[in-house]
Amino acid sequence: MNREDLMSSPVITIITAVFNGEQTIESTLKSVARQTYPNIEYIIVDGGSTDRTMEIVERYESSIAKMISEKDSGVYDAFNKGVRAATGDFVYFLNADDYLYNETTIERIAATINESPEINAIYGNILRVEPVFGIEQVYGREFNANDFIQGYMPPHQALFVKREMFNRYGHFDLNYRSSSDFDFISKLYLNEKERMIYIDETIAVFRLGGLSTHYKTRIIGMRETEQLIFKHFDRNVDLSATEIRNNALFRHWLESILQENKGITAGLKDRKIQRIAIFGTMNTAHYLLKDAKIEGIEVKAFIDNNKYMHDKEINGIRVVPTDWLSDNHSSIDAVIVSLESNNDQFVIKDLENKYGKHLIVLSWKQLI
Repeated sequence: MNREDLMSSPVITIITAVFNGEQTIESTLKSVARQTYPNIEYIIVDGGSTDRTMEIVERYESSIAKMISEKDSGVYDAFNKGVRAATGDFVYFLNADDYLYNETTIERIAATINESPEINAIYGNILRVEPVFGIEQVYGREFNANDFIQGYMPPHQALFVKREMFNRYGHFDLNYRSSSDFDFISKLYLNEKERMIYIDETIAVFRLGGLSTHYKTRIIGMRETEQLIFKHFDRNVDLSATEIRNNALFRHWLESILQENKGITAGLKDRKIQRIAIFGTMNTAHYLLKDAKIEGIEVKAFIDNNKYMHDKEINGIRVVPTDWLSDNHSSIDAVIVSLESNNDQFVIKDLENKYGKHLIVLSWKQLI
């Protein structure tokens, strides 16, 4: 990139908030340091770490524009400090246990901004990694108002926002402990959706198991999100009820294993079901696979609508699209839907409409 191109290209500010992140911070730092795009302002906001975090950060000093290390009141306070220190055209938040997908990620974002100078925000996909089962799944799509009403939004690890938007709509509200990003992104969507664009590209790798996936934080986040959905979209929703119900179901599942020494798929044999496909590929699908193996139920395939999962394998079992059932329904007796959300009812209805003459379709919840 010559000097003229460099001067006309957007400056991308990347903000990493961290506290005692010595186990993961280096992969985050490396992913920024290896970017091919030169116009990056990298800001580290450390909350006063007491481990080796800052020692590791200092090794990458040449890639860092600003370092702030002082006590804060949480991740959103740290984000706000980063925004106030930023001078870039667009701002991006990269968590200290996540990392950019590859070395050209920021270059591709900058090219999109150059092609569409009128945009105020751009977002893409994330690769979610669940370390216990080794699950990797690309997550992302173009979001609409109905997604927000259900509590879904573009993940901030995939979102780049023009810096002036924080002056226009305010910084992260510290009254929210877990969902201040939902608050800000909702305001951004409602006011700027015509100037927000989605690109079908993976931006970052997001490690599940951080703050947002802890149970207490999830419940707090859901209750805050319920309040914010009412505030921004004037809808009353009950997100936490689904979480509480599912935890009760998981408890019954565990009790069945510990007290009766049998899994929840044992009852399938009473219905002459010996061969199944599992719809979904996240944690509950993996629980079902282990349960089925114990009970002697054969899992022939995983079914997933996510195109990025197709033709991958989970424990040697192929992941296939839904239309696999058209030619293969005779090879299985039932489809077990592993989704935890209430959207499982829509999936079940759709599968029954298409394949109900040939197959039994059940939710994992019906097995408990």
